[in-house]
Amino acid sequence: MTQNWKQLQQAARNISQNNVLWNDLLQHCVIDFLEKPESQNIIENGYARFYIVRMMMNQWRSVTSPFYKIYRSNDFKSIDELDNSDWYYESAEEPDWDIDKVKTILDHMSENRNDAGWYHAKLVELYAETPNYSKLSVVTSISRTSISKSVDRARKEIKQKYYG
Repeated sequence: MTQNWKQLQQAARNISQNNVLWNDLLQHCVIDFLEKPESQNIIENGYARFYIVRMMMNQWRSVTSPFYKIYRSNDFKSIDELDNSDWYYESAEEPDWDIDKVKTILDHMSENRNDAGWYHAKLVELYAETPNYSKLSVVTSISRTSISKSVDRARKEIKQKYYG
């Protein structure tokens, strides 16, 4: 798939008409594609680029798509217009946690580099300092989709270990 990356980037730009969200659209669809059980067969048969382009078209055009609901329904115009509420990410209120226990869990995650625990833990730490996916995306050059999914995975792991 790496040999098709430039073509996929261009397709995302074309589909979105060079909208500022083109890279988020591409990353959202690639992550979604790779999580599908049939993705390996699609790659082996040489249809991955076609499949992802079709996903991008559907995600961009449909007002009921997850991408539309996350990014486009809020009329995203610029990073300066965002507040600290992470307007596109809805989560339940976190309970009052023992911060030392959470830090210990994050330290343990950081030590576990084999399954990206370090990456997730660092993003959680950055998110704690800047609790806005969009602003964090600008600072780190990591897509909002990747940040939100990583922070969500880390939250789940923290909750599991905290209450486990």
